[in-house]
Amino acid sequence: VTNPLAGSISPDETRFICGPWPILGKPRMFGMKRIDLATGKGEIICEVEDMINPHAQINPGNRDEAMLQINRGGINDPSKDMHSFVGPLGATLYHLNVSTGKVTPLAAGRPWTPGCTGHETWIARTGELAFTACQVNVSPSSFVTYAEPRPGEEWMPRSAIYGVRLGDEKPRIIAKDRLFNHIAISDDGKYFIAEDNIDMRIYVGNVSDG
Repeated sequence: VTNPLAGSISPDETRFICGPWPILGKPRMFGMKRIDLATGKGEIICEVEDMINPHAQINPGNRDEAMLQINRGGINDPSKDMHSFVGPLGATLYHLNVSTGKVTPLAAGRPWTPGCTGHETWIARTGELAFTACQVNVSPSSFVTYAEPRPGEEWMPRSAIYGVRLGDEKPRIIAKDRLFNHIAISDDGKYFIAEDNIDMRIYVGNVSDG
């Protein structure tokens, strides 16, 4: 048994989800647990491959809706460097129905965008997620610089803030042309806050038009 890396409480404060939980006999499979906060009883509600760092977040406007990050091809091994934490495909995002345990891939990460950075958040209570994705090189000391696009990905912005909902065929671009990394959204869902890893400045922008 390991301690979960990520957890989130529903907006009505009745349930808590947390993970990842290794699945016995399934080396690359990890589970998310839903805990009833009134009774303390919990159960694994889904199993997802490569969910080694789920960044679980319940939608602040919907107790049944949560986001999960999937580090495709990643290896959770402290003896390895950070580059092994995600495979060549890069990270992506899944939608989780907290009541049923159904998981659905979202249009985030390849083939729609470069790999997700691992920084994402709900856009207030709109049901839309904001995430950053970029073509980058990361040094052993975590210094981030632009990388050349991969073959076939020249059409993608090198870095952008994206928005995506369950059911979208592709994400929308909220803002681009800066090496955005961490992302936060105002409580009313109107503004984003993100830092540019090139000029080291904090930027505030409009979620509707960048």
